[in-house]
Amino acid sequence: MGIQTNAVTPRNLSDLLGKLAPLEQVNGVQDYLLADCFGRIVVRKPGSLLGEEVAKGYAKDAAQAGEIFALLSASGEDERVFDFHFEGALLIVWDWGRVYLLALCGEEVNLPTTRMTANVLRDELRKDKRFREYVAPRDGDDCGLLSEQALGPDLHKHVAALKQK
Repeated sequence: MGIQTNAVTPRNLSDLLGKLAPLEQVNGVQDYLLADCFGRIVVRKPGSLLGEEVAKGYAKDAAQAGEIFALLSASGEDERVFDFHFEGALLIVWDWGRVYLLALCGEEVNLPTTRMTANVLRDELRKDKRFREYVAPRDGDDCGLLSEQALGPDLHKHVAALKQK
C-alpha cells in the first residue's frame, strides 16, 4: 500500500524536511523533493524554485520511470539510482522503496558527494520509526502506475511480460 501523503503530520513534515536538509549543502544540488510511488509529492525543499505543476510532473515521471526501471533491474539490488541528463542540468532519482528522492542538479554537481549524502539520508530515515516505512521495500503491487487501468490493455500486456521475466 502506498504512503498516505496527507497523513504526514505538520511536526513530522518539519522533521522530514530537516532530515533532507543536508542536500542543500551539496554543491550543485539546486532543488529536491520526495515523492511516493504514485508520483505524489510527500515533501519539497523549502523555497523550491520549481513551480508546483513542474514539481508534480517531475514526481509523476520519476515514479513511472522508477516502476519501469524496477521491472528491468535485478531483484534484490539494494540501491537503485537513475538519472536524466539535460543540457546544463541533471535530475537524479533514488528509488528508496516506497518513495523516490529527486535531486535537480547543475552541471557542477559533485556526484560522489551527492550519492554519499543520499545514502546517509536513507539510513537516517531507516533509523527513525516515523519514516521507516518510506524506505521499506514494497510489494510488487503496491503502486498502480503500471496497472492495466492506468496503462490500457495493450500496453499493460508488455508490462505483464516484463513482470514474468
